[in-house]
Amino acid sequence: LICVARSDSSVIKNTRGAFYLLDFSWKGNGGRVSWQRFNMDDVYVKLADYFINMKNMEYSADSAVLYNKSMMSEPVVGKFSDKALVNVSINAAEFPSFVSYSDYYVKKNYFKNIYVSGLVGMKGRHFSIMGTRFDNAEMIVMQHDTIRARLTSRSFLFSNGRVRSDNINFRLYFANDSVSHNGIAMQYDDPRREFTFIAERINGPYWDSYHNIDVF
Repeated sequence: LICVARSDSSVIKNTRGAFYLLDFSWKGNGGRVSWQRFNMDDVYVKLADYFINMKNMEYSADSAVLYNKSMMSEPVVGKFSDKALVNVSINAAEFPSFVSYSDYYVKKNYFKNIYVSGLVGMKGRHFSIMGTRFDNAEMIVMQHDTIRARLTSRSFLFSNGRVRSDNINFRLYFANDSVSHNGIAMQYDDPRREFTFIAERINGPYWDSYHNIDVF
């Protein structure tokens, strides 16, 4: 099943269903949708039941199963959406998209001594770990079985061995004390094992509990 919009298309392979001529709709069952438009054929969803209003270029499907072997050790279940795009660059594209239903932990050794938990998300070519309606996603940095840093955010975006977030709550631990900040940008570069934090003055200072002072 193919939806075409100028230079883009949305494709569901190996599906079946029925087309209803009077309301111009399709009720389908099963099938596979890959991220082939980004040359990411190892990333795909398997569909259950779904419905498409053929007057629109967008559809969604509940209970879809996402497979992304480079980022996840096991598939996850969630809501999938796709749309044939017009005049949108690959980096800016937000479809296909997927959000898992329940918390899923990135496999233990994805980054050495770094653990990220939250909902699994895909927007276009970008993989992310996101917060739930009530809780932020969380990144924990360990050293010798001790938590050295805790970062929380609405989402952590993964790309080519790097993780970034535009707005995090950050706490770095030193024994019983810590340095913290609420509302800074962060990037982690795994090949270099390096964190970068950027704090704007309008978001306030760091707080140093050991010296009991604000740090600008």
